[in-house]
Amino acid sequence: GNRAQEAWQKISAMAEPAAAIIAARYYELKMRIAFGAARPVDAVRAEMAAERYAPNASERTQLRSQLLVQLRQARVRGVKLDPQASDDPTVRGWLDLGELATGERGASLTGATDAARWRARYPNHPAIELLAQAFPAALPTSVTAGRIALLLPLTGRAAGAASTVRD
Repeated sequence: GNRAQEAWQKISAMAEPAAAIIAARYYELKMRIAFGAARPVDAVRAEMAAERYAPNASERTQLRSQLLVQLRQARVRGVKLDPQASDDPTVRGWLDLGELATGERGASLTGATDAARWRARYPNHPAIELLAQAFPAALPTSVTAGRIALLLPLTGRAAGAASTVRD
């Protein structure tokens, strides 16, 4: 609401902190405030800036994961995630992913199709590592406890290992 807009104006007026650890926190906070102020493009840009200060890959993944969650929540609150709102392909990819991955369709074949289309549109996007999180695989509807068939080679290089498995 109004307080979020006020917070956005204040944080936008601040200079980027010089110390890396403070800068990382600053951008993370800026991302949250941008979402609160319904400014998804600015939120994505803040997350991208925060990544520059992430000490390792795990922290970067954490930031990206957080961004995906925030994009979904913003979408649910009615914030429009319009990829056309930015010329930056990374920003566009995030907004597009947030729009697709809101979970309205649930885990389904369309989710897999959406994921494949998204990946084709944004082949080198940093969110590729989150596609499984964005589009959870469909869960089997019923699991029947029955027999399981296992095909084993009787000849060839793997025959020895296959006979061990068979026995």
